[in-house]
Amino acid sequence: MINANTPETLSELERLQSEIKRLKRENYQLESKANSYRKKYLRYHAFFEISSDPFYITTYPGPPTENYPNPRDYLKQWKIVEVNNTATRIMGYSKKQLAALSLDDIATHNASKSKQARSIMTELVNPIEKGQMFNIERDHIDCRGNKIEVEIKGQAVSIGGVKYVASLARDISDRKKLEKEILKSYRLEKHCRQMLQREIANRIEFTRTLVHELKSPLTPILASSEALLNREKPDSLNAELARNIYHGAKSLNACISELLDLAKSEISGLTLHKISLLLNPLILEIAGELTPYIQSHKQELILDLPEQLPAVLADPERIKQVLRNLLNNAVKYNRGKGLITLRAWTRDSLVTISVHDQGRGICKKDQLNLFKPYFRCPQDRAGTEGLGIGLALSKQLIELHSGEICIRSARDKGTTVIFTLPVFSDTGRTSGKQDD
Repeated sequence: MINANTPETLSELERLQSEIKRLKRENYQLESKANSYRKKYLRYHAFFEISSDPFYITTYPGPPTENYPNPRDYLKQWKIVEVNNTATRIMGYSKKQLAALSLDDIATHNASKSKQARSIMTELVNPIEKGQMFNIERDHIDCRGNKIEVEIKGQAVSIGGVKYVASLARDISDRKKLEKEILKSYRLEKHCRQMLQREIANRIEFTRTLVHELKSPLTPILASSEALLNREKPDSLNAELARNIYHGAKSLNACISELLDLAKSEISGLTLHKISLLLNPLILEIAGELTPYIQSHKQELILDLPEQLPAVLADPERIKQVLRNLLNNAVKYNRGKGLITLRAWTRDSLVTISVHDQGRGICKKDQLNLFKPYFRCPQDRAGTEGLGIGLALSKQLIELHSGEICIRSARDKGTTVIFTLPVFSDTGRTSGKQDD
């Protein structure tokens, strides 16, 4: 019989009681840790399940060795350990079924073995070995055999001292479809652009050939009629006939030149040779050139110019062409014995030039179409000659000079055509946009 009151027994009881207390404390601490881990697990599991993309946790067998010469054999070692509910819904498998599969079972293998092996090493294994996140695009196959294009992002994780791979597989089928449509559209646009360039080249060549064929017979007609004018007496019948031939040929030659210029402007083939240009001498030159023509129609040209206009950066021949067009139109559509006023002034770093006639004016409806090629007001088609390209070409030329052109007209009050040119600054540039 053990005597409970002996010193040895009492000492042993105290030791056991102390051990029990220590074990209770450790047990409490372990239980607290277990509760903490349980809460963390529930939080992470909630994140795991809440993802709208399939989430996979697979084993990681390490880099491929000679034991796995075939990429598919290597991918079979990537066993699926855990998936979220989204993966089961999209792939059509249960969690238990997916846990019995490997990456080899859900991936397509359309590429050659060598290409697959290189891809696995460069896109998957190398980033994992370096502790980096990988990002690859692959095709997954669901339980029904349907292909799903996915973008996979993942990284190696250590769980209980064992390395696994956690990855998200986002469905990018819609994005890939859109990319294919964009690529198809780009190729179609490229094909159409190449066809357009060929058509432009063909049109340029056709226009050049046409102008050459039309102008070739005009050259001897102009030369011969001019020679006859110089030989015959001014008031003779032969001189009048030669004059009619000369003016008719000259008018036709000008129309052909305008047609060529308009065609060039429409395909961006019209070039300018700009210089620093003073407009007063140029305007006076054109006025002197056209005064006999204006007077022959019993009209009068009035110039309202400042003593000196500032210089502009412009092609003098093209500006002359614009002024000729505007003054010719003013003569054609002016009233008998009417006045034509050419004014010029400077304001806000712009030189503005206007040509006003006293004709019957243009209705607002027709004003909207005046700068369109080949447009002519219905009431003017029978009474005046022309192709309706002068204003369209003038607009193109002024805009190439970074200027603007507009028309102001009212019935029985005449018509005013106004255009602007940027002033040439001290720095060698126009104050507006400069074209090369």
